[in-house]
Amino acid sequence: YLLQWFAHTVLRPDKTNGIVITIKGIEGIGKQGFLSQVIGNKLMGSKYYMETADPKNDIFGSFNSQIENKILINFDESKGEDMKEFHDRLKNFVTNPKRNINKKNIAQYEVEQNYNFICTTNNELPFKISEHNRRIAIFESTRLGNKRPPPEYFRKLATALDDPLTILALFVHLQRIYDPEFNFIEIPRTDIYVRSEEADANPIY
Repeated sequence: YLLQWFAHTVLRPDKTNGIVITIKGIEGIGKQGFLSQVIGNKLMGSKYYMETADPKNDIFGSFNSQIENKILINFDESKGEDMKEFHDRLKNFVTNPKRNINKKNIAQYEVEQNYNFICTTNNELPFKISEHNRRIAIFESTRLGNKRPPPEYFRKLATALDDPLTILALFVHLQRIYDPEFNFIEIPRTDIYVRSEEADANPIY
């Protein structure tokens, strides 16, 4: 599911897949580095990628010129209270391509842009998922028992990702596996998805 989501985002920037991806994992496990260094800056380019730890101001604030031309936006270390506040507005972003851009001292204007959002967090329940959810998918990194990989792992990974052939291989792989008919609405019921769904159903949680 995740590979299809990334493939669609990279290969079909003209068409949103309509799903907000959330990846939960302990701090320092590498989720942010893969997004920013590989998918964001190397596969898509910094012109089309943005990350923010302050979506309240950068995305939903009065002045939002930073989001213009962006295809993939990452909410880094998303807090549960922030996601709850922006839940409905996020869904509107991924389903409605029309957006008003407001720059300082310039008249507001409308653009048509397909946005894709991915949230990275170490919070247990970044979203509460209703039984009718069709827009949010949640995954959890549990590599090595949810422990941070050793330094040698990151050194080898950094060396590999600095090689243009590695990035080319990833791009070719996404091209090969991409299914234009993939149904993103069939969201996987991962363990953390189920926990989030139960939290929405149980007010005592």
